[in-house]
Amino acid sequence: MTTSKITFFLNGNEVTVDNPDPELTLATFLRYKLHLTGTKLACEEGACGSCTVAIARWNKEERKAKFVSANACITPLYLVDGALVLTVEGIGSQKRLHPIQERLSSGNATQCGFCSPGFVMTAYALLRNNPSPTADEIRSALVGNLCRCTGYRPILEALESFARPSGGCCMGGKGGCPCKDGKSENGVPEKSPDVACGLVNYEQMQKFDETSEIIFPPTLIVASEQQTLSINGKRITLYSPTTLEELSAKFKSLPNVDNIVSTGILARFNHSQVPSPAARSTWLSIQRIETLKKVDVVDGEILIGSGLSISEFLSAIRSNCKTAQYVDTIEELYAKYSSDQVKNTASWSGALATAAAKFDICTLFLALNWRVRLYNLSTSSYRTLTADQLFSGVNGSKTALASSEVITALLVPVAPTHRIASFKHGMRFGADDATWCKIAEDVVYRRRRGVSPKTWCIAEDVVYRRRRGASPKTWCIAEDVAYRRRRGVSPKTWCIAEDVVYRRRRGVSPKMWRIAEDVAYRRRRGVSPKTWCIAEDVVYRRRRGVSPKTWCFAEDVAYRRRRGVSPKMWRIAEDVAYHRRRGVSPKMWRIAEDVAYRRRCGVSPKTWHTHYLLSPLPSSLFSACPLTIKEQSCKL
Repeated sequence: MTTSKITFFLNGNEVTVDNPDPELTLATFLRYKLHLTGTKLACEEGACGSCTVAIARWNKEERKAKFVSANACITPLYLVDGALVLTVEGIGSQKRLHPIQERLSSGNATQCGFCSPGFVMTAYALLRNNPSPTADEIRSALVGNLCRCTGYRPILEALESFARPSGGCCMGGKGGCPCKDGKSENGVPEKSPDVACGLVNYEQMQKFDETSEIIFPPTLIVASEQQTLSINGKRITLYSPTTLEELSAKFKSLPNVDNIVSTGILARFNHSQVPSPAARSTWLSIQRIETLKKVDVVDGEILIGSGLSISEFLSAIRSNCKTAQYVDTIEELYAKYSSDQVKNTASWSGALATAAAKFDICTLFLALNWRVRLYNLSTSSYRTLTADQLFSGVNGSKTALASSEVITALLVPVAPTHRIASFKHGMRFGADDATWCKIAEDVVYRRRRGVSPKTWCIAEDVVYRRRRGASPKTWCIAEDVAYRRRRGVSPKTWCIAEDVVYRRRRGVSPKMWRIAEDVAYRRRRGVSPKTWCIAEDVVYRRRRGVSPKTWCFAEDVAYRRRRGVSPKMWRIAEDVAYHRRRGVSPKMWRIAEDVAYRRRCGVSPKTWHTHYLLSPLPSSLFSACPLTIKEQSCKL
């Protein structure tokens, strides 16, 4: 029986949609059809987590509902048929906040609030499956949620208060956190004893109670088996049978099948890049085939169905593989794969069929040489291929899948004997599927070509830097910095070494280096050129052993010569200055100068006196008194 309707429950209310477009996403339907704008739209690629919703399906084996977080922006609407979908509007309101919302609000874990609904729903899906998670499990669940303004510390503190034991990042102040212990520097309590965490007391807030949450609808539990879905959109016609036989019959009846998909996430995204609305396609989906969603152990191998998600693929290996080191390495690798939201929605078979190096399943499948089982829709026959047989083309960029074949199961050994190790580097830690998984392919290709590892690094660096627009000069600087840091060379030593190399290339003498460095240093310190000369002279004279007194004489000689002053004038000027400093009157200067002069001429003191008495008398002396020459002589 075929149907074109899908039915699901949204926040406890039944919703039926007739003939939904295969390209219509859950986020678009919630926001623009039902006007539930709490689910945000940002990247529309499943990278930011602001569109996260909780999706629950009934597990018949465990007889309970399993909740998972999913990115509504990449989840096609037809995939939620028969599921319970919960949004941020359904778990709480302004009048009655949910415990998760209350703790984020009270713990100052919101700012613009755009990412907050995604954090709330991610934590909600985790708590519905595990009401008492560990702090590591909470952090792992939040890898796919990005915050651009608040900061992750208050968000983690608020959500980690649900961890066991509760109390936030330092467990209610018991871990010695200075921001929460409520003590001053001298050890005196600053806050009342009832406040366990200095800033926020999460213990006094309402607890998460699973019994008070929305229950899984009984209607979906007792619902009959799913029917074949047939929907027609503007550009895509999709058929989703419930058995392999129906899938084979539908494939034979259709004149042309463009894609055979599992969830169709990647195919829908790639098809959305086609601008022409007339580009119609016909798709077949294996998502409703229950036999492809099972895990079996046969002949020492784990058969993982192709209809399972990546999270279910990891769970199957964790539950059935007996080599702990093998399982731990795979989980360590996938801890850095995209996010839980993407792993809960995307299928491992769809990623493997792309043969894209950015998907970890392709690198893992190639490295461990697992086997894959294929089913031919035309001949209804099976065949099994190894990794070397499945991947073909240059660097394994294509698969050996025929247009009529689908992947039905992955065969993984139950007890592998070899040890494995993984290394992964992405654009950010965790939540990154656009990783350098192509390293494995490059290594194989280069080894065949005989290229040395050193040449690989150089070529990769050149390509990377050209893409980033970095100039060759910037490359050298960055390489030098990295090299010197590894060698433990200080930045000051870097500058000296660079200057020496540069100056040697320019042919500058060491003496000129010193002058240039001194000039630059003094200019930075604001020292005037005159002060430079004085400082240089002091240093030079100290090195030569010249006394300060001699410095002054030499400076005075040089100065006077430049001014054109004669040596005789120097002496006079010095004497005047000296006498003034000693407080000697000008009359005494003359007497002292005469004494010095006469001593230099060799005149005795007696001769000085006679010479003074016999010196010519002034004519005014004779005109003053009318005496004869004889009388004047007698008087004298």
